[in-house]
Amino acid sequence: SVYGLDISKDSLLYAKQKAGRLNVIKGDVKKLPFCEGFDGVSCASSLGFKEKDIIVEGIRRALIPGGFVAVTGIEGTKKEQGMKIMGSEVLKAYKEGKLKLTKEDAQKVVDFVSKMMGGLDSSQYMAEALERNKLTIKQIKPFCQDTAYFILAQKEGRALK
Repeated sequence: SVYGLDISKDSLLYAKQKAGRLNVIKGDVKKLPFCEGFDGVSCASSLGFKEKDIIVEGIRRALIPGGFVAVTGIEGTKKEQGMKIMGSEVLKAYKEGKLKLTKEDAQKVVDFVSKMMGGLDSSQYMAEALERNKLTIKQIKPFCQDTAYFILAQKEGRALK
């Protein structure tokens, strides 16, 4: 099963419309209501918050032993450059018909990302938060011309088959 959690009812409705077979839960990422139930967790650009440790601790708790977390974020020192690159990539995908969004939805995405970019984030801060919460870093990769990052970490325990 795939679950989506967001504090915004509108975001959940939008995700449900786009993803179909998605279990949506309205909730705060700082108060994840799960305990050892997930093989993997994906968190995209939402950990720029100051409460990284609270969020990461909840993610760790939600993972089964041996489970993985994949996190993407924006390098805080390069956020202006990153926004320009991502904006042009979104626009290009939209024009090529690869992005299945209405013009209004595309603008909502741009507005949301711009709003979320206010928090200080970096791959270093995120890796440190993951390690403080006993998650082992498996991979850190920059992307989008080094303005964004991807981190894969694993909870200790039995390996997944």
